[in-house]
Amino acid sequence: MSMNYGINYGVAPNAGEGGVGRMLANDEEVYEYYEEVKPLPFLCGVQGEGRKWTSTFSKEALGTFDYLFTDAMTIMDHKNRNSRIYRAEEVHYDGINKEQYMEQIVDQTVKILTNEPADIFANPTYLPEDMQADYDKYWTDERINRVLNVMQEQQIALEINPRYRIPSIKIIQMAKERGIKFVFGTNNVDANFGKLEYCIEAIKECGITAQDIWFPSMSIRHTRPVIIYNTFN
Repeated sequence: MSMNYGINYGVAPNAGEGGVGRMLANDEEVYEYYEEVKPLPFLCGVQGEGRKWTSTFSKEALGTFDYLFTDAMTIMDHKNRNSRIYRAEEVHYDGINKEQYMEQIVDQTVKILTNEPADIFANPTYLPEDMQADYDKYWTDERINRVLNVMQEQQIALEINPRYRIPSIKIIQMAKERGIKFVFGTNNVDANFGKLEYCIEAIKECGITAQDIWFPSMSIRHTRPVIIYNTFN
Protein backbone atom coordinates (compact mmCIF):
# COMPACT_ATOMS: atom_id res chain seq x y z
CA MET A 1 0.00 0.00 0.00
CA SER A 2 2.84 2.37 0.79
CA MET A 3 4.38 1.93 -2.66
CA ASN A 4 1.03 1.91 -4.46
CA TYR A 5 -0.21 5.11 -2.79
CA GLY A 6 3.13 6.91 -2.48
CA ILE A 7 2.65 7.34 1.27
CA ASN A 8 5.65 6.92 3.58
CA TYR A 9 4.03 5.29 6.61
CA GLY A 10 4.98 5.29 10.23
CA VAL A 11 3.94 2.06 11.95
CA ALA A 12 3.32 1.80 15.68
CA PRO A 13 2.16 -0.93 18.06
CA ASN A 14 0.29 -0.22 21.29
CA ALA A 15 2.32 -0.02 24.48
CA GLY A 16 0.29 -0.40 27.64
CA GLU A 17 -3.04 -2.09 28.17
CA GLY A 18 -6.48 -2.27 26.64
CA GLY A 19 -5.70 -1.57 23.00
CA VAL A 20 -6.24 -3.47 19.76
CA GLY A 21 -3.57 -5.34 17.81
CA ARG A 22 -0.04 -6.03 18.96
CA MET A 23 0.53 -4.95 22.54
CA LEU A 24 3.88 -4.30 24.18
CA ALA A 25 3.78 -5.04 27.90
CA ASN A 26 7.23 -4.12 29.25
CA ASP A 27 10.66 -2.75 28.33
CA GLU A 28 11.92 -6.16 27.19
CA GLU A 29 9.10 -6.44 24.64
CA VAL A 30 9.73 -2.86 23.51
CA TYR A 31 13.38 -3.61 22.73
CA GLU A 32 12.48 -6.92 21.03
CA TYR A 33 9.93 -5.18 18.82
CA TYR A 34 12.38 -2.43 17.91
CA GLU A 35 14.98 -4.97 16.80
CA GLU A 36 12.33 -6.54 14.52
CA VAL A 37 11.26 -3.34 12.81
CA LYS A 38 14.34 -1.11 12.69
CA PRO A 39 15.51 -2.54 9.32
CA LEU A 40 12.12 -1.83 7.69
CA PRO A 41 11.65 1.28 5.51
CA PHE A 42 9.11 2.93 7.80
CA LEU A 43 9.19 5.34 10.69
CA CYS A 44 8.98 3.35 13.94
CA GLY A 45 6.59 4.69 16.55
CA VAL A 46 4.76 3.61 19.69
CA GLN A 47 1.25 4.42 20.84
CA GLY A 48 0.86 4.93 24.58
CA GLU A 49 -2.28 2.95 25.41
CA GLY A 50 -4.43 3.51 28.48
CA ARG A 51 -3.37 5.86 31.22
CA LYS A 52 -0.63 3.83 32.93
CA TRP A 53 1.87 3.56 30.11
CA THR A 54 4.20 6.21 31.50
CA SER A 55 4.72 4.11 34.64
CA THR A 56 5.01 0.81 32.70
CA PHE A 57 7.92 1.69 30.41
CA SER A 58 11.20 3.43 30.99
CA LYS A 59 12.00 6.71 29.27
CA GLU A 60 15.09 5.02 27.82
CA ALA A 61 13.12 2.19 26.18
CA LEU A 62 10.53 4.51 24.68
CA GLY A 63 13.33 6.82 23.56
CA THR A 64 14.54 4.29 21.00
CA PHE A 65 11.57 5.06 18.76
CA ASP A 66 11.13 7.83 16.21
CA TYR A 67 7.99 9.17 17.84
CA LEU A 68 5.40 8.54 20.55
CA PHE A 69 1.71 9.31 20.43
CA THR A 70 -1.40 8.86 22.51
CA ASP A 71 -5.05 9.84 22.46
CA ALA A 72 -7.84 10.67 24.90
CA MET A 73 -10.06 7.75 23.93
CA THR A 74 -9.38 6.21 27.35
CA ILE A 75 -10.21 8.48 30.27
CA MET A 76 -11.06 8.32 33.95
CA ASP A 77 -14.72 9.30 34.13
CA HIS A 78 -16.51 11.40 36.73
CA LYS A 79 -16.65 8.41 39.11
CA ASN A 80 -12.97 7.57 38.55
CA ARG A 81 -13.75 4.57 36.36
CA ASN A 82 -11.51 3.64 33.47
CA SER A 83 -13.60 4.38 30.38
CA ARG A 84 -12.74 3.63 26.77
CA ILE A 85 -15.10 6.12 25.17
CA TYR A 86 -14.99 4.31 21.82
CA ARG A 87 -16.92 1.48 23.52
CA ALA A 88 -20.55 2.42 24.21
CA GLU A 89 -20.80 -0.01 27.11
CA GLU A 90 -18.06 1.87 28.98
CA VAL A 91 -19.62 5.33 28.63
CA HIS A 92 -21.78 6.02 31.69
CA TYR A 93 -23.62 9.29 32.24
CA ASP A 94 -25.10 8.25 35.59
CA GLY A 95 -25.50 11.34 37.74
CA ILE A 96 -24.49 13.87 35.06
CA ASN A 97 -25.68 15.08 31.65
CA LYS A 98 -23.74 14.99 28.37
CA GLU A 99 -22.51 18.58 28.73
CA GLN A 100 -20.96 17.66 32.05
CA TYR A 101 -19.51 14.49 30.54
CA MET A 102 -17.98 16.62 27.79
CA GLU A 103 -16.31 18.77 30.44
CA GLN A 104 -14.80 15.60 31.88
CA ILE A 105 -13.46 14.61 28.45
CA VAL A 106 -11.82 18.03 28.03
CA ASP A 107 -10.39 18.01 31.56
CA GLN A 108 -8.90 14.57 30.97
CA THR A 109 -7.53 15.53 27.55
CA VAL A 110 -5.71 18.50 29.04
CA LYS A 111 -4.20 16.33 31.80
CA ILE A 112 -3.12 13.66 29.34
CA LEU A 113 -1.43 16.13 27.01
CA THR A 114 0.21 17.94 29.91
CA ASN A 115 1.57 14.89 31.71
CA GLU A 116 2.34 12.24 29.10
CA PRO A 117 5.47 12.34 26.88
CA ALA A 118 3.63 12.19 23.57
CA ASP A 119 4.80 13.92 20.41
CA ILE A 120 1.40 13.59 18.71
CA PHE A 121 -2.23 13.86 19.84
CA ALA A 122 -3.95 11.09 17.87
CA ASN A 123 -7.67 10.54 17.24
CA PRO A 124 -8.08 14.14 18.41
CA THR A 125 -11.43 15.47 19.64
CA TYR A 126 -13.01 12.00 19.40
CA LEU A 127 -16.41 11.75 21.11
CA PRO A 128 -18.55 8.81 22.24
CA GLU A 129 -20.77 7.52 19.46
CA ASP A 130 -23.99 8.98 20.86
CA MET A 131 -22.42 12.46 21.06
CA GLN A 132 -20.84 12.55 17.60
CA ALA A 133 -23.89 13.97 15.82
CA ASP A 134 -23.53 17.12 17.98
CA TYR A 135 -19.74 17.43 17.58
CA ASP A 136 -19.82 21.18 16.87
CA LYS A 137 -22.14 21.79 19.81
CA TYR A 138 -19.86 20.05 22.28
CA TRP A 139 -16.58 21.35 20.87
CA THR A 140 -17.12 25.00 21.76
CA ASP A 141 -14.41 27.62 21.18
CA GLU A 142 -13.61 27.63 24.91
CA ARG A 143 -13.08 23.86 24.96
CA ILE A 144 -11.11 23.88 21.72
CA ASN A 145 -8.80 26.59 23.05
CA ARG A 146 -8.18 24.72 26.30
CA VAL A 147 -6.86 21.76 24.32
CA LEU A 148 -4.93 23.86 21.80
CA ASN A 149 -3.34 25.87 24.62
CA VAL A 150 -1.69 22.80 26.12
CA MET A 151 -0.70 21.45 22.70
CA GLN A 152 1.01 24.74 21.93
CA GLU A 153 2.74 24.81 25.32
CA GLN A 154 3.96 21.21 25.06
CA GLN A 155 4.78 21.44 21.32
CA ILE A 156 2.53 18.47 20.50
CA ALA A 157 1.49 17.82 16.92
CA LEU A 158 -2.15 17.39 15.91
CA GLU A 159 -3.14 14.31 13.94
CA ILE A 160 -5.59 14.85 11.09
CA ASN A 161 -7.48 11.57 11.03
CA PRO A 162 -9.10 10.52 7.74
CA ARG A 163 -10.97 7.53 9.21
CA TYR A 164 -13.02 9.59 11.67
CA ARG A 165 -12.68 12.91 9.80
CA ILE A 166 -11.42 14.62 12.94
CA PRO A 167 -10.70 17.21 14.09
CA SER A 168 -13.09 19.50 12.27
CA ILE A 169 -11.83 21.89 9.60
CA LYS A 170 -12.56 24.74 12.02
CA ILE A 171 -10.30 23.22 14.69
CA ILE A 172 -7.56 22.49 12.14
CA GLN A 173 -7.67 26.13 11.03
CA MET A 174 -7.49 27.34 14.65
CA ALA A 175 -4.50 25.06 15.27
CA LYS A 176 -2.74 26.29 12.14
CA GLU A 177 -3.18 29.91 13.21
CA ARG A 178 -1.36 29.04 16.45
CA GLY A 179 1.54 27.41 14.60
CA ILE A 180 0.70 23.91 15.81
CA LYS A 181 2.17 21.24 13.53
CA PHE A 182 0.21 18.43 11.86
CA VAL A 183 0.60 14.77 11.03
CA PHE A 184 -1.69 12.57 8.90
CA GLY A 185 -2.75 9.15 10.12
CA THR A 186 -5.28 6.77 11.59
CA ASN A 187 -5.56 3.62 13.66
CA ASN A 188 -5.80 -0.04 12.72
CA VAL A 189 -9.50 -0.82 13.06
CA ASP A 190 -9.14 -2.65 9.73
CA ALA A 191 -6.96 -2.59 6.61
CA ASN A 192 -9.00 0.11 4.85
CA PHE A 193 -6.64 2.99 5.57
CA GLY A 194 -7.77 4.96 2.53
CA LYS A 195 -5.59 7.51 0.78
CA LEU A 196 -5.69 10.33 3.35
CA GLU A 197 -8.67 11.89 1.59
CA TYR A 198 -9.75 14.03 4.55
CA CYS A 199 -6.16 15.14 5.09
CA ILE A 200 -5.98 16.33 1.48
CA GLU A 201 -9.29 18.15 1.98
CA ALA A 202 -7.83 19.88 5.07
CA ILE A 203 -4.69 20.84 3.12
CA LYS A 204 -6.84 22.60 0.53
CA GLU A 205 -9.30 24.17 2.97
CA CYS A 206 -6.73 25.41 5.48
CA GLY A 207 -3.75 26.12 3.23
CA ILE A 208 -1.49 23.60 4.97
CA THR A 209 2.03 23.53 3.55
CA ALA A 210 5.19 21.50 4.21
CA GLN A 211 6.14 24.09 6.84
CA ASP A 212 3.07 23.07 8.87
CA ILE A 213 4.03 19.38 9.05
CA TRP A 214 5.64 17.78 12.10
CA PHE A 215 8.77 15.67 11.72
CA PRO A 216 10.43 13.47 14.38
CA SER A 217 13.42 15.80 14.45
CA MET A 218 11.11 18.37 16.09
CA SER A 219 10.45 16.18 19.14
CA ILE A 220 11.14 17.72 22.54
CA ARG A 221 10.07 14.66 24.58
CA HIS A 222 13.66 13.74 25.47
CA THR A 223 13.88 16.96 27.48
CA ARG A 224 10.29 16.93 28.79
CA PRO A 225 9.92 15.52 32.34
CA VAL A 226 7.77 12.38 32.56
CA ILE A 227 5.01 12.57 35.16
CA ILE A 228 4.11 9.20 36.69
CA TYR A 229 0.54 8.69 37.85
CA ASN A 230 -2.08 5.97 37.99
CA THR A 231 -5.39 7.83 38.04
CA PHE A 232 -6.71 11.33 37.53
CA ASN A 233 -8.40 12.50 40.70
